[in-house]
Amino acid sequence: MDNPTQEIPQQQPTQPEIQTRQSNSSWLRTLSIGLGVIGIGLVIGIGGYVLGTKKSQPVQINPKPISKPISISPTAVSPNDTSDETANWQTYSSNQYSYSIKYPKELSFSTLNYQGFSGTIKNSDKWTNTDQSYIISVLSYKTGDNSGLEFNLQSQPTTTMQVSSQTVNKMISVDETLIHVGPINNAGYEYMIVYSSGIKKSIKGLSLFDQILSTFKLTK
Repeated sequence: MDNPTQEIPQQQPTQPEIQTRQSNSSWLRTLSIGLGVIGIGLVIGIGGYVLGTKKSQPVQINPKPISKPISISPTAVSPNDTSDETANWQTYSSNQYSYSIKYPKELSFSTLNYQGFSGTIKNSDKWTNTDQSYIISVLSYKTGDNSGLEFNLQSQPTTTMQVSSQTVNKMISVDETLIHVGPINNAGYEYMIVYSSGIKKSIKGLSLFDQILSTFKLTK
């Protein structure tokens, strides 16, 4: 008769062994957590060091190369290229009364006898535009001959201006149709420059008159 096989019961771990395993597991977890904390600290520390190093280093800026100064050649100016509108005007010179004046080609030159309250000024010079809407004249006479001429029009506004280096009166009618400038004195003669546009004001004539006045010169 066969002997039955006896099963050897498995021996359960004793209480001290279980405690040892639990203790080892807790120790490993604690070690892992500690290493993780240390690793994070190292990462933060290294990162902070790198950032601090970068901030402390001066930033180098490569300067842009300075371009060479641009040389501008002066533009050649033609003798006829000028902003002076009177440059190409015609010049009239009076040998008898020793003066010169410039006027545009659109005006025609002639002489007139100017009748004043105290007498007549003969052979005075005048310039008239094509439609005769205004006249510009230069009255020349010996000093004292026409001292009572109607140039002292008290009803007109009076200002002063420079003509041929002299300060003279400029009498303008209220409607700006009549202007007397003078008298200008030179070598025993007097000159009165007169503008007249009849009964109608001429803006172009007034502007042209001021330009002509600026060209009046005494030649003696």
